[in-house]
Amino acid sequence: MTSSSSTPSTVERRCYYVGLPSQPQLVARTSTTPWIEPWGPHPTVPPKVLRPVGPHPLDKIWEDTLAAAIVKYLSAQVDWTSVDPARIGYEDSDVFPVILWVGVRPGSVSPEKGLEVVHGCKDILAEHGIHDVDVEMRESAVVLQGRLFPPADLFDSLARFKEPFSTTLGLSIARADTPHYEGTGGFYFIDSQRPGQLFLTTVRHLVFHPDTTENERYEAQSDDSEKLIDVILFGDAALKRAMDDIKGDKKNSEMELKSLKKMRETPGRNAWTEKAARKVADLAEMIKEHAELYSKVAREWGPPARRTIGHVVCSPPLAFSVGAGKFTEDWAVIQLDGSFDRHNVVGNAIDLGASTGAGLAVNPAMPLATLINFLQPHATSPRFKFPLDGLLRLSGTISATEMRNPTSVDENGDPCITVLKQGAMSGLTIGRLNTMQSVIRHHFKGVDSGPTREFAVYPCSSTSGAFSEAGDSGSLVIDGRGRAAGMLTGGAGTTDTTDCSYIVPMGNLLERLASNGYDARLDFSAADLH
Repeated sequence: MTSSSSTPSTVERRCYYVGLPSQPQLVARTSTTPWIEPWGPHPTVPPKVLRPVGPHPLDKIWEDTLAAAIVKYLSAQVDWTSVDPARIGYEDSDVFPVILWVGVRPGSVSPEKGLEVVHGCKDILAEHGIHDVDVEMRESAVVLQGRLFPPADLFDSLARFKEPFSTTLGLSIARADTPHYEGTGGFYFIDSQRPGQLFLTTVRHLVFHPDTTENERYEAQSDDSEKLIDVILFGDAALKRAMDDIKGDKKNSEMELKSLKKMRETPGRNAWTEKAARKVADLAEMIKEHAELYSKVAREWGPPARRTIGHVVCSPPLAFSVGAGKFTEDWAVIQLDGSFDRHNVVGNAIDLGASTGAGLAVNPAMPLATLINFLQPHATSPRFKFPLDGLLRLSGTISATEMRNPTSVDENGDPCITVLKQGAMSGLTIGRLNTMQSVIRHHFKGVDSGPTREFAVYPCSSTSGAFSEAGDSGSLVIDGRGRAAGMLTGGAGTTDTTDCSYIVPMGNLLERLASNGYDARLDFSAADLH
């Protein structure tokens, strides 16, 4: 048993955050609540989860004054990476105290120094009249996570395998000359000032990585086609994953078919039924469909030159603490060219059917019942209406006011907005949008970026998995009503799996697009492109 009156034991450091996706190591904490070390023949540690802060005196002063005071103090003391207000508690408990959760670069702060610093932060909270918030420090790095098919029919058994090659949200993309660095396409838009053109957003750091390129404004010059920065669908690894996925499921079906045929030929076995015969026929047809899909993908998408979908037309420099909101500016606009099949464009929509197995899709990434339970966590929650065609379409945005003061609640009746995204790496995931901003900072080429602000998304439970992984940057984050919350820029954790995912609010992003000459219209159809 240990408490924060001393530095944590080795076991406490390692096990304090069991349940969180990356299970970061604790450095120090101000709480005097003892941590009980597991013991016995089969010791277990109950899992912890993160929850949004919700209404609390802290949110009244955090953005205007307190965040700056904490950041100033931390910058003089430690190599900090993020400051995340959160409620942290055991999953099966009703007690979720508000914690100021400080991330520091792994291996950079000793427990003794950490203990001194968290108490220094606690003193600053007290000076601002906040006495019921403890401070915890953990090791964590903030990282930047960097002809098409139509959406598959809801009852297409190969829907999950076709989804990565469709025009729905969550496209895996890469800069053509750096196919090893992958990210996600954000949202499509059209612009009345540029009729007939279709654009796709993503994060700037995907097409201009700050460690390898100069941080300068980029605008494509139409009269110099040789210098255009092409963007391709799928980096090399992403294409291999998608094709291996098809091949692996085909092999599983072949093994199952072989087993059924062997069963039928076993002497004296009378269990063969008409149902089993139908299963054999279905498996044979599925194997044929897998083979045809694999051949089509290899033929049409194998060569990198055939995967080009457009080129970058605009990207302001990567910047931090921009404007009144002090948010990160990390975006780029891609103009999709003639190789992008516009006839199959359905607008901004996430294909829930392929990911949930709502029709006949095999091996759903997220069972439909799980999705509905997360989107309808409380008896008073609005009923989630699964779209008839499986496509959850973008419909408006979530205002900054509602992000800070949600009208929806979680399973405990606490204010909370549940959000989802379709990322190129982790696929369809669900999370909880925090009501308060996090303060984060990066290091590029050894230079501190300075503090910047973004909203955090936390996992829904200890078993729901991380909201994002490396390769998901650029993903559009929406709620169950299709309203856009923002664009994913990165996350914080000790592995490629993140405990906190960060987004720039949609309202801010649209404002920045407008200030750079783009009148982005997100509600359109294929008919608007001709």
